[in-house]
Amino acid sequence: MTLSIVRCRVLGGAEIHTRGIRLTPESDLQFGLGLFFCAQPGRDVPRDEILRLFWPRHRSEAARHCLRQALYRLRILGIPVRTGARSNVLEPHFVEADFLPAVADGAPPGIYLRLADVTVLPAYAPGFSRPFARWVEEFRADVGSRLRRGLVRGISELRARGRYGDVERLCRFCLQLDPLNEEATLALAESVALAGGKVEAVGLIDRYEGEVGRYRPDLRVSASLLRERVSDRLVRRHQAAIELPMIGREADVERVLTAFQRLKGNRAVSYVVTGSAGVGKTRLAYECCRMAELQGARILTVGTQPSSRTQALYAVSELVDGLLRMPGAIGCAPAALECLRAMSSPAPMRDAGYALDADGESRFAMVRWSILDVMDAILSEGPLVIHVDDAHQMDEHSQAILHDALRTHAGRPLLLLFTMRQPEPGDAERFTRLHGVSTVHELLPLSDESCDRLVHRFCAMHEETLDEAARERIIQLSGGNPFFLVELLKLRSELVTDELPVTVQALLEDRLSRLSPGALTVLRAAAVLGLSSNVERLHRMVERRTSDVLAALSELQAAGMLTSAEAGTVCRHDTIREAVLERTPTAARALLHRRAAKTLGREALRDGGVALLWEVVHHWSCASARREGLRTSLLLGQRLLRLGLAREAMPVFTQVEGHSQEQPERARALAGQAHASRLLRDWPTVETAVSRWRAIYSQEGRLPPQHNELELVSFEAHYNGRHTHGSLPPRIAECFSSPRATVRHRLAAATIAMIQADNNGDEEAATRVYNATASLLPRTTTENIDALTSRAVFHAAFGDLSLVPGLLQDLAIEAMSLRNPALRAHHMRRASFGLMRYADEAQAKRLLETALDLFERLGLQTQAALCIEDLGTLALWQGELDQARSWIGRVRTIQSSSDDPLCGAVEFELRVLLAAESGDATLLPDFEFPAAIRDSYSGSTRGRQSLLALDVLAATVAGERASLRDRVDDLLRLHELMGRKGYQDPVVAAVVSGLLALDRSEEAGRLVTRYLECDRRELKAPRALLKAAAARALPTNGDGNGAIGVQRSGPR
Repeated sequence: MTLSIVRCRVLGGAEIHTRGIRLTPESDLQFGLGLFFCAQPGRDVPRDEILRLFWPRHRSEAARHCLRQALYRLRILGIPVRTGARSNVLEPHFVEADFLPAVADGAPPGIYLRLADVTVLPAYAPGFSRPFARWVEEFRADVGSRLRRGLVRGISELRARGRYGDVERLCRFCLQLDPLNEEATLALAESVALAGGKVEAVGLIDRYEGEVGRYRPDLRVSASLLRERVSDRLVRRHQAAIELPMIGREADVERVLTAFQRLKGNRAVSYVVTGSAGVGKTRLAYECCRMAELQGARILTVGTQPSSRTQALYAVSELVDGLLRMPGAIGCAPAALECLRAMSSPAPMRDAGYALDADGESRFAMVRWSILDVMDAILSEGPLVIHVDDAHQMDEHSQAILHDALRTHAGRPLLLLFTMRQPEPGDAERFTRLHGVSTVHELLPLSDESCDRLVHRFCAMHEETLDEAARERIIQLSGGNPFFLVELLKLRSELVTDELPVTVQALLEDRLSRLSPGALTVLRAAAVLGLSSNVERLHRMVERRTSDVLAALSELQAAGMLTSAEAGTVCRHDTIREAVLERTPTAARALLHRRAAKTLGREALRDGGVALLWEVVHHWSCASARREGLRTSLLLGQRLLRLGLAREAMPVFTQVEGHSQEQPERARALAGQAHASRLLRDWPTVETAVSRWRAIYSQEGRLPPQHNELELVSFEAHYNGRHTHGSLPPRIAECFSSPRATVRHRLAAATIAMIQADNNGDEEAATRVYNATASLLPRTTTENIDALTSRAVFHAAFGDLSLVPGLLQDLAIEAMSLRNPALRAHHMRRASFGLMRYADEAQAKRLLETALDLFERLGLQTQAALCIEDLGTLALWQGELDQARSWIGRVRTIQSSSDDPLCGAVEFELRVLLAAESGDATLLPDFEFPAAIRDSYSGSTRGRQSLLALDVLAATVAGERASLRDRVDDLLRLHELMGRKGYQDPVVAAVVSGLLALDRSEEAGRLVTRYLECDRRELKAPRALLKAAAARALPTNGDGNGAIGVQRSGPR
């Protein structure tokens, strides 16, 4: 007898096939026994168990006889049951049961997708034995339960991979087995919603909530969340009216969603999808974002266009608009909200006041910090996906901020999804950096098989037929580009002949030629407006009757040229937009740009953000009518200046000044140039701009306005100028003493003048400044900080030293109350500079560490280096040499990623001081003090003192006597000039060390004695370096201490 395979079907039917014989439930006993063995292949079934199930009413011998007969018949039918001494078994290699692969542990989803039905033994109810009937029910329940678990596992896996078409199939199988299964119900609702059945999806959720809510109200939570996502949050963008499903991209969707699944581990991920135009990058990202949104993510899409590549913060401005509308955004810091609202609307940012150390880097750092802070607040609510479309057109500043977001929020569920073509050659380097921190996914053309499926789906939807030759011709021409393929299919249905264009450009030209004149005009207007296009703006631009515009829009949407979504009415694809602009005559394009500038200009002046202002300026430029957009350009320049983008604001102001024929406009543009140059520390340009600004008023026979912020800028430029470095013009006295000036202006001018007087040891000038402002009553935090700073500087150098600790404590309190973190950190550092010298070192250290943390979070490396300078100095004063070495390592790390020479100057200073404290010459720096910083320090007496003190200490430790004599003598002369005018401990320590190295011990002894007994003004005990120098310069007295023991307790 030939043995054969037994095929048992229990899913969706009940039958057994063997040797061409079909066994059904009509053969009651034989089918039941065959099913019993096929259901458990390989199991040695005890004979007594079989007897109890199949012949429960027979006596033992009769039942055994019946079993032998039944087994004989099964073997005759081809079911090779092997008989043993006490059991029977059907070997597994003879059995193919349809349910076995599906109930196996870890069965892959593909197993379930191959099933046609999951109903177990439908309509089978054996009546010959009640025990066997119970066994069938248990078997049915067991298989159904294991199937349900496998289906739920498959649903979860396919859902994570974005295979929602397959998810829907498995969900319906699962609901056949368990109609109230939550996982299957919600996943089915997601699948239906993604396929466009939003109403059906909401209905499914509502029915489920109605059923489970009667028994377990707590089970409604997940359903309610999904209902909100489907009904309120499901993304609708430019692809809202998609005609065809996405075909042939299953593997690509799975790769993108794999990146999204990584967010569940609280990881930030960057993913770049690259490919040629029309290959489907945006569509892929759109579908993946919809899937991610249904899985709980917040989605934000940012678009770019060709002009935005050189428009600073264009993409981020669009990003901010979306972030501020998201739940959780209100949880960010108030200062961050204020800064971001100033970016996205004309609402003025609260003026932080005139600060000497304010620069463009600090202001832009505030913008960056604000964006990262609001993102952090949103991420605390759940995953966030930011999709940047056409990222190859993204501006450099926006890209840098997104890169910072990826680094700062590395442990948060953030996905940055970029879709882009190849960038411009000039941008290749920065996009290479982006690729370096991202997973790069090149989207390839569709396969011929996928193209064929797409063609069949198109023909089915449009009820058309296409012969084999035409289909192959279209697929060949498309080259696997889905955009080109669909456009060819659309054109093919409109053509009378079979001639097809061979390029996308030729195809679009053909399709554009078929549009009516009115529709073509509206399409050209939409192409010029780009991402800013919507129905209202189009209506205003073309100046046609409403009915004509509506008819044109209907024609364009029917032709697939325009698409409407919540964002606006825009060209369906960038390729269409580019083709339209290329076919638009130059004169017509200029006119449309002019109309666009006027249309958008009204909105920009009223409530526009940075992105809209850039758009208006761009349109005026394309219309060759820059002069007419000067008002908008001025507004844009001022907005960029407020955001710290001085370098980008400069050409905007220069353009206005060059094209304007109105003197007030030119004056505002020159003032903008001066402010921008000041933020860039370009002092010659500041002086030039201020001089030309004054000349405008002179030409009109008027005096320029006095006591304004530009006046303060001019003072600062004079102080830092190449030929006037360290000095101030006499008219500053009128500025800080004039009763016509505001309190704020007088205090700001007084701060500049007081710092200049202190740096040059000019007690008379400092006293004049102090007397002129002592009676002023500050009304704001900024004014109070200026007043406290000026008074603390005066008393530390020339006045009552006992007042300094209290003034510095008040300054620290005022600094910590500032909302702006950049200014808060700056003034905390300024307060700690005095506290560590004249008051509480522990408090100074705490303030410096807090300020350092803020500067590092803001990305202000230069300011962080200045904090490290003070922390390193403080560690040396306290004898913590290992800590000082650690701070040197920190500043070296900063220097490796910064091109600011100040970082090198800080390292140089700390290494010299450490070498002097330890006496180890190997610690001396192996590089020169940066020349740029040396030049800036040389402009004041105190600065020259500091440089010479470092040079003397370095030469002393290194034993370089040849260069030491002149430096010591110069430093000694400067000390005699600046004696009792501020903190002189480091200078005296350097002079004494140098004198001792030159064997001028008597002179060193006299100097240190006179300084400690008469000239030293400080309340705190001398530092370690001065103590060591004094100990070497003076003989010990009776108690073993040097003359340092005579230090007095207060100032004289």
